[in-house]
Amino acid sequence: MNKRFTTFYVPLPHSLETACNALLDKLTELKTQQQNVFKITVFVSGEHFKDVKIFLQKCLHDYLMDTPTQINILAQKPKDAVLAVELESIAGFAELDFFSNYARLTEDHNKYYWFGGISFDDASSEKAATAAFSELTERMHFANLTFNNVVRQWNYIGHILQTRTENGNLKQNYQEFNEVRKQFYELDKLTQYPAATGIGTNSENVSIEIFASNVPSIAIHSPKQTDPAAYGQTVLVGNENRKKTAPLFERARLLQSSTSATLYVSGTASIAGQETLDIDNTEKQTLNTIAMIEDLASIENIRKQVPDFAFANCKYSRVRVYVKNENDFQLIENICKKHYGDAPLMIVQADVCRDNLLVEIEAEIKYFSP
Repeated sequence: MNKRFTTFYVPLPHSLETACNALLDKLTELKTQQQNVFKITVFVSGEHFKDVKIFLQKCLHDYLMDTPTQINILAQKPKDAVLAVELESIAGFAELDFFSNYARLTEDHNKYYWFGGISFDDASSEKAATAAFSELTERMHFANLTFNNVVRQWNYIGHILQTRTENGNLKQNYQEFNEVRKQFYELDKLTQYPAATGIGTNSENVSIEIFASNVPSIAIHSPKQTDPAAYGQTVLVGNENRKKTAPLFERARLLQSSTSATLYVSGTASIAGQETLDIDNTEKQTLNTIAMIEDLASIENIRKQVPDFAFANCKYSRVRVYVKNENDFQLIENICKKHYGDAPLMIVQADVCRDNLLVEIEAEIKYFSP
């Protein structure tokens, strides 16, 4: 898959209408370059979220009438911008098909699917997650897919760290999401899980995106981090007398073809084993996270798990960074730009899945022969 990632920010003090029009201009520019956009992710601050969502959905619907691109609009504030956008596209048009609920790329008889913008508003994470997973399951069944086909999943959870006490039980939005996710995964009898990100948004909803394929992918384990599904009860939020479901995702999944491979790296943070490292130190947490991804994605680590892995070189195709505190934007941006060079980089504000985690990084890495 010769995908292209395009990221751009519409800086302050542009109006919302100007910012949205800038996105339409960018889509037109890519179209003239024969780049067919199949996925759009828009990041906007929570205070503008509802206005942008209504305005942008109408604009994009009118603009993309013939190609119903997968769209997700998220209440995650970008640095010094009205909104920021991440676009995925592919050159040419013949292999890409758009359906009412998903986009599909066919290449050498292999099929790749994108489902986006599956979002439900509700103050209850349990209800919103149940609705989102139910809708996603219906869409996948329409495409003859199950969760066993999912390579990469994004889970955006409104106020992810928020807790409340109900009938004497401590409940957390993220933990409620984890319980619902388990129920739907069990229906498809999963023994391995997608690579995934579980991250907060400044809105009362749950939104899910997935990338799936009929090509089998391989779970890649971290040499230094415990598999999330094996987390013990001490790092999960809830009552001690009730067993809590661990977050069911793999650290990464590897998808190979005859000419290249892509590693889909899950949201990664400053964790060794299952414990948070360097609490309250943003710089160290960022450097730890980068190092954890490097160890996970190393050729050596992959070959230990996939002995016939044939590729010797790699590059980052995309990097997305979630920053807990806005005051840390510049520090984290400087570190990431130094490390990731010219890779398409998106940095937004969002709560991470633990209150003591200050940054989370996800990536796609392409491997190829010399």
